[in-house]
Amino acid sequence: VFKTHLLGRPLIRVTGAENVRKILMGEHSLVSTEWPRSTRTLLGPNSLANSIGDIHRNKRKVFSKIFSHEALESYLPKIQ
Repeated sequence: VFKTHLLGRPLIRVTGAENVRKILMGEHSLVSTEWPRSTRTLLGPNSLANSIGDIHRNKRKVFSKIFSHEALESYLPKIQ
């Protein structure tokens, strides 16, 4: 595990299966992920992709119903 910079932004490099597992299992408590600034600007600050934690989970629950297989099939007559 070591710290460096990539394109002027801080970066932590992790190697080894056990270290990677610890990082991935601790997502949102050890590390956080985010889209590049340009993508965040395009998608908006309140988009599903830019949400984390409970807010992301709640939005995803709503979208999963809207985009379920059954829901998509029900939209076909209106689209065609």
